[in-house]
Amino acid sequence: MKSPLLPLVLLLAGAMHLPAAVAQSGPRIQTLKTADKTVDIRNLPGNTVLTGSSGKTISVDRIRQLQARIDAHRPTPVVVATPGQSLKTLATAAPGTRVVLPGGKVARSQDLAKIAALQAKLATKRVPKPAPIAASGNATGVVGQGGLTMAGALKRPATDVIQVGSRKYSVDQLKQIDASLRASPREPKGLTERVTTRSVPAQPAGPRVAVAKNTPMAELLAKPDNTVLQTPGGKTATVGQIKQYMAQQKLTPAQLESKFRGAK
Repeated sequence: MKSPLLPLVLLLAGAMHLPAAVAQSGPRIQTLKTADKTVDIRNLPGNTVLTGSSGKTISVDRIRQLQARIDAHRPTPVVVATPGQSLKTLATAAPGTRVVLPGGKVARSQDLAKIAALQAKLATKRVPKPAPIAASGNATGVVGQGGLTMAGALKRPATDVIQVGSRKYSVDQLKQIDASLRASPREPKGLTERVTTRSVPAQPAGPRVAVAKNTPMAELLAKPDNTVLQTPGGKTATVGQIKQYMAQQKLTPAQLESKFRGAK
């Protein structure tokens, strides 16, 4: 079956005395023999017109167009991998090469190159930096108490001891941890972004009443809405909060009392 590019090849071969056998192999066209000399077309302007010994003419732009069409129909190179052949070797094939793996699957050489690069990166031995040892001594500040935030703690003198949760660190250690976290490729966030200061919820205002066991619910609901009711177990709620809950759940005082009977 004739190649659809054969007429193009023969055109170049006949016009410029390029051997047909060489032209069909699909090389890069770099030099052509004209009527009187051999010219290098690589650096010629596209509008340059070349004349062959037969009198036929062709422009450099046309030659480049024909070369592009030849390249487009050039078959994709294929490499068949042998059992035991290293991924690194297969990845060196020219981009666009299809590699047939021993299992029958086909991969592109550039994809294998990416896998080889990732494999080399993972094989690199990493030496993790030791985490700072918790400091000893009395803390000069506790994050989350007295208005001290992590951002504020990092501005203190390097030797100050700061308590974060149940652990204590010097400010210098906190800065080391902060720098290490910011350098993380996965989640580059420092201590200021990671440690959220939880504010202690304000205690309900109003008169506080200790609720005795078996106190009728109707009696409690008769008190002002800002009255703070405290159970024997220490739990607190205002009368207004209880009424709001009853409205949401559509409960009567008797139903609410039955539901929470025995609660501590």
